[in-house]
Amino acid sequence: MPCPFHELTGLLCPLCGGTRAAFRLLEGDLAGSLGLNLLLLPLGAVVAYVALTNLSALSGRLPPPPIWLPKAIAVVLVAFTVVRNLPGVEALGPPG
Repeated sequence: MPCPFHELTGLLCPLCGGTRAAFRLLEGDLAGSLGLNLLLLPLGAVVAYVALTNLSALSGRLPPPPIWLPKAIAVVLVAFTVVRNLPGVEALGPPG
């Protein structure tokens, strides 16, 4: 299924290539995964961290994630989208 954002605008969204990158990661191809979407691995780690700290915070074992984290994630996603769509930065986009 094509990316709706890419179909409407012709631009790459921050998750374009993410599905193929996730499959490559599951196959053990780290370099291939990073070549398709450089943001997938760090974003996955942050999502796992937030999920684990939220679960631990419910039980009172760990403090909840910092309040600024969602804003930081939004800034990184927007910046990555802008940079990967600049001319001459095709290396940040999925091939093909």
